[in-house]
Amino acid sequence: MDLHRLTPSTTASAPTTAAAPSSARRRPRRRDVLLVAGTVLALGLLVALAVLHLTGARTFVVRTASMGTAAPVGSLVVTTPVTVDELRAGDVVTFTPPGRTGTTFTHRVVDVDATGVATRGDANQSDDPWRLGDADLVGRAAVLLPGVGWLARALPWLVVGGVALWAVTLLVPSRTHRSALRVVGSTVVVAAVSAALRPFAAATVLWTTASDDGLGGAATVVSTGLLPSRLAVEHGSSVVLASGEVGTLDLPALSADGPAGGGFVVSIAPHLPPLGWLVFALVCCLPLLWCLLVGLAPQGAPGRRSAAS
Repeated sequence: MDLHRLTPSTTASAPTTAAAPSSARRRPRRRDVLLVAGTVLALGLLVALAVLHLTGARTFVVRTASMGTAAPVGSLVVTTPVTVDELRAGDVVTFTPPGRTGTTFTHRVVDVDATGVATRGDANQSDDPWRLGDADLVGRAAVLLPGVGWLARALPWLVVGGVALWAVTLLVPSRTHRSALRVVGSTVVVAAVSAALRPFAAATVLWTTASDDGLGGAATVVSTGLLPSRLAVEHGSSVVLASGEVGTLDLPALSADGPAGGGFVVSIAPHLPPLGWLVFALVCCLPLLWCLLVGLAPQGAPGRRSAAS
């Protein structure tokens, strides 16, 4: 009789125990979908690059500011094979200068004649000191992708940092703590790579000229970062430049309390509209949004522990 009385309570509690695992699996499934989507995207990119390479296309990352806004620093250049006869003034080409093996430039064609191809960077004041032949040409720029080159440069370091982080956090027994450490660690990896590459705000001084009276002068500068930036000289002028844009700063006369050894100091800071700062803040909050929308891994499967007990 006692067994008959226990049977209803036992059967009534069974559905409650069985329902726990299904709710505990909801969050991992969402993370699995994101992981699969990221993997498919990465594989698709690798396949696309392999196909381009087989067709003779090549990719290069712009590292200097000679092409101005047409191909700012950090642009990804995709080239296709070309000959001298196919080039026209205005084309953008990637080449290896005569006698400088291992060095590649991406400049614009300014002239084509019987002696070869003359080139010049858009931000340069004079033509390049060489004439190019077919043997010097790598290819004509088919696609210029500003900013994508920064991602190409950062990707190897992000992958290495991500794999190292994943391996180290495997030592943490708690799934919740392990997931939290991976979110925080991913933020640290991205911040470290960004600090090393400095892709957001940077500038290069192209040349300087002195004033007629010898006091002060002007500096021609170019923005080499991704974001619009404000450049300023203390006791001088300031200018706001977009990525790859060239501008001029008025320089004050040097004084005894100036920088050691003479010269001048240019300060630089991002210059964004309110909407731009909002977008930038949202990007910085991605780890928090991940925790809120996707969540951390649960501590364990409570349903399984109940069944085992």
